[in-house]
Amino acid sequence: MKLKESKFCFRINYFVENVLKVRSFATKITLMFLTLFTISTLISFGILSYYHIKEGYEDTKKHIDLATTIRQNLSQQKLEIFTEKIEKMLRNNLISEVKSDPKIRIFNEIDESINKPFRYYYENGIIYYFAKFKEKYYLIGIDEKMLYDIIMSKAGIVSIYNPVFYISKTLPTDEICSSKKYDNADFYLVGCIKNETVLKMTLVKVFKDSIIFSTSFVFILLISFFAVRRIVLFPLIFLTYKLEEINEKGLEKVKFSLQHFGSDELAGVSSLLEDFRKNIVKSNHKFKLIFETVTKMISISNNFSKFAHYTLNRIDRILNLEGSVLISVSKFSKNDILYSENAEKKEILIDVNQVIEKLNNEEKFLEIYNNKFILYIKKKVDDDLSLIFVGFSKEKLKEEDIQYLDVILSNFVYTINIYNLATLDFLTKIPNRRKLMMDLEKEISRAKRFNRPLSIALIDIDDFKIINDSFGHDAGDLVLLHMVDILKNSIRSTDIIGRYGGEEFLVIMPETSLDGSLKASEKIRKNIEQSSLVINDDTKISLTVSIGIANTNLHGYDFQLLLKAADLGLYKAKKEGKNRVEFLTKDEIENLISSEFESKNILVSAIKEDRIVPFFQPIIKSDTLEVVGYEVLARIYIPEEEKYLPAYKFITEAIRYKVLEKIDKIVQEKAIRYISEKNKKNILIFFNMSKEFFEKISNLDDLSLLLNYYHIKPKNIFLEVTEEEALSDLTTLKDYIRYGKTLGFNFAIDDFGAGYSNFIYLKHFPIDLVKLDGSLISDIDKDIDDQVIIESIIKITKHKNIKVLAEMVEKKEEYEILKKLGVDYLQGYYFGKPTPYID
Repeated sequence: MKLKESKFCFRINYFVENVLKVRSFATKITLMFLTLFTISTLISFGILSYYHIKEGYEDTKKHIDLATTIRQNLSQQKLEIFTEKIEKMLRNNLISEVKSDPKIRIFNEIDESINKPFRYYYENGIIYYFAKFKEKYYLIGIDEKMLYDIIMSKAGIVSIYNPVFYISKTLPTDEICSSKKYDNADFYLVGCIKNETVLKMTLVKVFKDSIIFSTSFVFILLISFFAVRRIVLFPLIFLTYKLEEINEKGLEKVKFSLQHFGSDELAGVSSLLEDFRKNIVKSNHKFKLIFETVTKMISISNNFSKFAHYTLNRIDRILNLEGSVLISVSKFSKNDILYSENAEKKEILIDVNQVIEKLNNEEKFLEIYNNKFILYIKKKVDDDLSLIFVGFSKEKLKEEDIQYLDVILSNFVYTINIYNLATLDFLTKIPNRRKLMMDLEKEISRAKRFNRPLSIALIDIDDFKIINDSFGHDAGDLVLLHMVDILKNSIRSTDIIGRYGGEEFLVIMPETSLDGSLKASEKIRKNIEQSSLVINDDTKISLTVSIGIANTNLHGYDFQLLLKAADLGLYKAKKEGKNRVEFLTKDEIENLISSEFESKNILVSAIKEDRIVPFFQPIIKSDTLEVVGYEVLARIYIPEEEKYLPAYKFITEAIRYKVLEKIDKIVQEKAIRYISEKNKKNILIFFNMSKEFFEKISNLDDLSLLLNYYHIKPKNIFLEVTEEEALSDLTTLKDYIRYGKTLGFNFAIDDFGAGYSNFIYLKHFPIDLVKLDGSLISDIDKDIDDQVIIESIIKITKHKNIKVLAEMVEKKEEYEILKKLGVDYLQGYYFGKPTPYID
């Protein structure tokens, strides 16, 4: 439709809806029909009137001719019969009777020699004729009224026009008239009808016909109004109903089916709507699957294969594939193949080597085999692992569908990396502590439900710190990897191994008694003792481990008590000379726990004697290497040994004995006072915030008052929260941070990147800074994976205007890489160790 036509239609529609207040489509159609009917009736009335008038004149002329002829013949006959009667009376000498008839007049005798071309003459209402009486001719006059009963008769169709009949010697010219000349006479019988009479009668007839037609049309229109709604408008009503149904039930549960019952324009519209609906549903499914492959990373942590199989089935349905396959290709382990349900039904088999050969160095490859299109897409996960997708289709996939598959595979890669980040140790690629604890809880629950034994072994590398200090962290990493290889070869397939922390490993042994765990642990110890590791090409390192054992039959099914028992067994093995496997009975554990009261006394006395001391570690701006702030760390001064006890040696006891909040406040007060005395009020100050501290929102008010007292602005303060503390009570932490922001404080996430759940903070909390976990920083100059992870984190944080700080920077090479990646702040031994003073 042209633009001008569209504007005209829009204006008409606007007039109908806003002026005439007609908004129903059916009523609009009825109004349109009524308008067309009115216009067509008027036009038809004009056209019919013209032709009816013309026809009326012609018919009237015929009728008047016929009526005049009939009347003339009848009156002619009567006239002749009458004259014959008169003549007969005259012949019978009844002249007196003739004279007595008022309609007859006898005039004087006239000369027979007078020329008489006509027998009858008409003059002034008298018909004259010549009669012979006694051989004489007389002029006799007959009143024309004698003929009125015939002439003026109302009989015949012409009577409806009220015709006028009269005798005349002349012919009229202006009206509808007919004339018939009398025989042997000089006059005519004239019949006339007025023009206006014919016109009026014709218009009345046309009007009556129009009324009848209009009434019939309106009646039919009223009857057919509902038929129009039900039949003619049924497709529109049906489409409207479907649209409303979609609004209620959604696109996936409603289909447009009008095209299956017809082929008109509205059926075409229905077909287009159905195609449009399918495309939207397909797009929704695409986006939903993309969303699921990104957001369901936590839920798939226990069964990635199950989720991948679910995704393949969804892809088959969305893209109408005959089957799809996902191949996990590893350099160092067995290749895994997952088939979709369609692929399994069609018994599709894949030769991995052939697939790898076909792809060669390409990421995508399309071939046609047995009239089927086969698409190959390859995605690299890391140096070891790659994913290959193989899809089978009757028709060639669109480029947008291929790009969609590429996105899904990219999300798989991202999911695997994040999954590994959340559950696997960066270095050893075995389960990290978080994953271990999840697995241990499951195994304890299962053992308790089925009343089966469960053992755990906590393994610690003896003198690992010496190896690190003597040969460096690279050598330490090699030792850890060497340990993992031995452990994997020393345990059963049903056992679970993971890195518990630092140089500690935990082995979970389901269905294992105490004796069984002792034998298994001893096997591990001997295998490690008998192994050796060569570093730096010529340096041979011998390793030993100490192992602590716990068993559910001996120590119960409590998660924490089982770990505590293993930890105490390890403590005993270390204490008794290392390179041993030990466990403690319940009595031994109780005795050992009693000794922990001494630790409590140390903490209490340190608080009482004011031996809690703040240490300061510098924080550097990466681009200028300027010291912009300090992280405040708690230490306990031991006067007998003239040394400071680091936090990691008393933090656990401080939490257990509920004095950590008190220590936090002491450190904050001393640090703020010291900074004020040093006139360093504008530097950034980082405080670690314990769970006990943020559980009381009043602590923020106290800290704010303390800062105000020493004239230090809250905007210079960063309060750090660790993942472990935050996850225990997200709601409280969220309220705490919100309130703290109103006071002007900044908030930071400590140990960021150690687990996927860190990303929850970026979404839900108004965080100002993240501190990258030290495990990501160590040897980052050599670890490309860690560089990629940090680069991704920086991109996300910059998008949300969040600063990034890298801690535990120990080498120049690490500093240079971090600066290149875009880290804002740096912290670590390379820039300065924690000290009780500020330079």
